[in-house]
Order: sequence, then structure tokens, then C-alpha cells
Amino acid sequence: KREYLSRRRCRALTGAMTTWRQWKRNGTRMGNQDAKARRHFTRRTVSRAWNLWREAAATEKRHDVAVSRARARNYRLTVRDGFHAWVAVVVSVANTTLRLESLFHRRGGQRL
Repeated sequence: KREYLSRRRCRALTGAMTTWRQWKRNGTRMGNQDAKARRHFTRRTVSRAWNLWREAAATEKRHDVAVSRARARNYRLTVRDGFHAWVAVVVSVANTTLRLESLFHRRGGQRL
């Protein structure tokens, strides 16, 4: 018996995830090409295909979660960098002000 839903095909499918029913019927995203060849789908093949599909779906879920986490982290980092930049600007302004004040007010308030 051919193993119609091979691991390779499963891996090819993970990109655009179908429902288990579509996947079982077609094995591909496009319509019904293979379905006739796979009418005699043994119980073992079905369970094996089901395991493959579950694995693929879980992998995709994990990938999505990882991506969203990375996005959140990047956003947080951006916010932090913005805050740091703002603090740096404030501090530099304060420093310049202090420097100017020290220039103009040295020697007991006598102007330069």
C-alpha cells in the first residue's frame, strides 16, 4: 500500500494550513486530484495521517506564538529605546544649561 500522505507532503502543507477534513480528503490544497486514488484509505493510514496533521498544526501554532512574542519584544525594545533617547535629550539639555549658567554666573554673579 502506498503511504499517500507522506511526511514530505505534510511538511509542504504546513505553510497554508487546511482543516483536518480537507487535508484528509485532498492531501493537497488544490481540489480533489488524488482523492480517487485514496478511496481505499486504511484505518492505519488515516491515524498516521492524523498524527502528521496534528504535528503540523502544533508546529504552525508554535511558530505563530513565537512570531507574536518576537513582535511584542521588538515593540517593547523600540519603546524603551525611545524613552532612553528622550532621557538623553533631557539630560544633555540640562547639562548645556548648567554649563551656560556656570559660564555666565561664575565669579560671584559677575557677567562675562
